[in-house]
Amino acid sequence: MLKKSPYICLAFALTLSACGGGGSSSSSGGGSSTPTTPSTPEPTGADFSLSPVDYTVAGLDTMDSMIQLGNITNNMLKQPRGNATEISNICENGGISTATYSSGSTTFTSGDVVTFSFNDCFHKEIGGDLSGDITAEITSVDINQGAMTYDASFNQLETIVNDGRLFISGDFTVQSISTLPLDSFTLSISDPFSISQPDGFEILLDDFQLTHTRDWLTAKYSLDGHGQFLESNVFDAFAFSVDEPIVGYFSEYPHEGKVTLSSDVSSDLVITTNFVTDSDMYNFEFAGDTGAMDWSFSVDGAMWSASTEVGYFGYATHHRADNFHYLGINTGPHTINNYPILESLEFQFSRPIASIGTQTTKLYSVWSNNPDVEVTADVVGAKVILTPTSPLTPGVEYTLYGFEVFDALGQSISTDSVTLTASTAAIAEIETSDNFYSRDSQPSLSVFSNFANGGETVSVQWSEITDYGVTFSDDGGSEIYVDISAIPSDVNEVTVMAEAISDNGLIAFATKTLLIVPDTGSYLAFKSEEGDYIGAGQSVIMDDTDSVFSVQTYSTQEIEARVDSSFFSDYWSLNLEAPEGSELEVGTYNDATRWPFQAALVPGLDFSGNHRGL
Repeated sequence: MLKKSPYICLAFALTLSACGGGGSSSSSGGGSSTPTTPSTPEPTGADFSLSPVDYTVAGLDTMDSMIQLGNITNNMLKQPRGNATEISNICENGGISTATYSSGSTTFTSGDVVTFSFNDCFHKEIGGDLSGDITAEITSVDINQGAMTYDASFNQLETIVNDGRLFISGDFTVQSISTLPLDSFTLSISDPFSISQPDGFEILLDDFQLTHTRDWLTAKYSLDGHGQFLESNVFDAFAFSVDEPIVGYFSEYPHEGKVTLSSDVSSDLVITTNFVTDSDMYNFEFAGDTGAMDWSFSVDGAMWSASTEVGYFGYATHHRADNFHYLGINTGPHTINNYPILESLEFQFSRPIASIGTQTTKLYSVWSNNPDVEVTADVVGAKVILTPTSPLTPGVEYTLYGFEVFDALGQSISTDSVTLTASTAAIAEIETSDNFYSRDSQPSLSVFSNFANGGETVSVQWSEITDYGVTFSDDGGSEIYVDISAIPSDVNEVTVMAEAISDNGLIAFATKTLLIVPDTGSYLAFKSEEGDYIGAGQSVIMDDTDSVFSVQTYSTQEIEARVDSSFFSDYWSLNLEAPEGSELEVGTYNDATRWPFQAALVPGLDFSGNHRGL
């Protein structure tokens, strides 16, 4: 951010008598009392002839840096929040950021004020650390349109990038729109906005407006706007105007656009882009002379970045009409090593996707016994969005294998495999009243949650994943009853999900499968724990519609029951024996031990199957 502009004064040192002279100086000689007629003041402003290339860098670099600042405030306002009025988070580098809200509402409304305080907090929008405060006051919100307008105030916010320090002070207004196919914001400055260094060099902006758009349906970015650089100790005053929007494909240098720098004392300095040849450079023309400059030297690249993170500072791909590149995954405010358990993965490309070829359909739990998780795929222009159909298991590592996509020209590209670790910042678990249920029962469910940073559950939303007709007694309670009477007779299990929302904006998800026994006939139902040798972690219901039941009676106190699947090689065997002197009857036998080695007055039980056990 602003790696070039603050140092431009040094480039002028050989040609300016005083760095950023800011007008003329005069002295009066002694001895003369003759009155003089006041002269018309000389016009002041930047003389582009002194160093036209540095002025082009100043204009483009500052525009790109203001995009970075707009990205920071937009992203901070999008971060998860609950009804707590203060939320602290540990930053990627171990620093701390704290958000203080004026209201305990879970959503923003007009008049809300939020202050973001940073203490050595790394932000990927600038690739550096922030210290200080940003305050945002919301002036309008339209949730349906994904629109928000707010005023942001910076009070000596310190940024540290590549060992260089900058201080940012002033206010700007942002009008933003964020939807799946479009991200756009307009940043406006109406009073002087300061960007300075510790040594006193300062850039002042005023009458400034910049609109940055990322259109996912076309895979293009655009930049438009105008503004004033006020006289300062870096340079004299000049204005810029984007006469033709700066346009390019994501992560490519611009191939359209025209910017004019103007001053009261100088001819216009005009910047234009190149199409294919020398697309990594922009042209500038001043007073009939022309030149070219590298984009990579002049800006960080926020303008062409597909996400709000600038991945490769200053560098992009040369423009070609047939380019087609995989740009990576946008994880938003998250990291791949601490990813939310029910959040979409957004894969980004440099051209719109015409179709998906070979496609992964699961997040594979390769290194654990946890189940794989199905994903669904949606294409939105130049991005493919993969969404888990059920929550990941917190702390578990998942692998998503690469998939192939095609552009409108028929060109294909494959993504890399991705390994992510599900976050443990929000954990929930559902407990049930029993292991098996009949359709005329009313199972009771309870959800217990644990959140990082001392968060507490404020609401719970229940839903059925399987869509067989489960109804809930209370959509928002932590303890509820469910009605399963409408479940079809040929369905033996349903899956429900609880979404527990905390007061600090974290959300925990938990799922539970309810096992429903047949209404009539013979059946075998068992549930085994993860890692159990006999049951292998399975939950099984077999009835006489798909299995053969046989019973061998050895005496009135001992039987053996066997169930063989009619379609698979599955089989299960159960031996039961009543205590000595008792007959085996319908009922519950407590404290059974392994048959046939049980003590005389203790019931015996043995369960085996599929070559595991006896």
